[in-house]
Amino acid sequence: MKYTIKTVWLQGCPLLAPMDFELAAESFAGYPSYCGAGNGWGDRLIPETLLGLPVSPACHIHDKTWDLWRGIVGFLLGNALFLVNMTSIIYHRSAFLLRPYRFGRAILYFIGVTTFGRSVFFSKKRLYIATSILEIAIFCASLIVAYYYYFGWR
Repeated sequence: MKYTIKTVWLQGCPLLAPMDFELAAESFAGYPSYCGAGNGWGDRLIPETLLGLPVSPACHIHDKTWDLWRGIVGFLLGNALFLVNMTSIIYHRSAFLLRPYRFGRAILYFIGVTTFGRSVFFSKKRLYIATSILEIAIFCASLIVAYYYYFGWR
């Protein structure tokens, strides 16, 4: 299994996605809902926006990674891309004063997906692999640093 990624652009915002990923819309405004568990309570608990900023493209890419990739690498890489893509959306589409609050919400969202989504991912793949929060944090931090290095924040 190859875990290859590419950059896709949505209204001037770079997002990292699996190689065979295609965007569902050409703008943030027209992007369909991909955040949430797909049932009543899951959709109410899982936000579609971060303080009014839509993050559905990041959710869409995250869902696609979970469909395509297997094992612990697929789980960690999919979640890391989710955080990187939310960070990119916040940076490129958010007012300066709202960024710190939205970054905080994105981190909480990432922690929730990593913690509570773990059982969903591995039951879907019929796997159980124990990982520590430290492993996940180190892996994600390295991807974020690589993203900053590659794109830079201008």
